[in-house]
Amino acid sequence: MYDQYRSVKELALAADVVATFKGLLLTTADGAKDVIVLKVLTKDGEEVTLDFVLTAEGSNLILPIGIKKIFSTSNGTTFPATSRCYGLN
Repeated sequence: MYDQYRSVKELALAADVVATFKGLLLTTADGAKDVIVLKVLTKDGEEVTLDFVLTAEGSNLILPIGIKKIFSTSNGTTFPATSRCYGLN
């Protein structure tokens, strides 16, 4: 069986991230609910806001969507310090 993603890059969302990814991996290390809002630009050029909650300690969520840009926390993204975002290719 082949891996769908060959590389993983941790992303800092303090500034806009302009890079192409096949997907995103989101993790939380906190037992509290992490409310996350990601404003992204898809490979098709659409601006989309993804709004959800990671609820369990050690949660991992893979979003298999093509991304060209992730807007920073000052430009529409809300991302708690207890969570991490990784670009997947």
